[in-house]
Amino acid sequence: MLGTLLAGVITAVVWVLGVLLFLLPTLIAFNRQTPYRWWVLFINLVFGASFIGWIVALVLARRHPRTATA
Repeated sequence: MLGTLLAGVITAVVWVLGVLLFLLPTLIAFNRQTPYRWWVLFINLVFGASFIGWIVALVLARRHPRTATA
């Protein structure tokens, strides 16, 4: 009984950590308020399952917006 409960808790923790890791580019983009944050969310949800899509979303999330030079 206790072993089954412990296995369930461990499974839930692993799932939550996996989802947070999967959504890491989106969390970074929204935390940094990047102008690409909605694109990052879209790319992360649609193409994030492929490693390349996840990397593209992460690069966009970390990208600094261009500023106008005077």
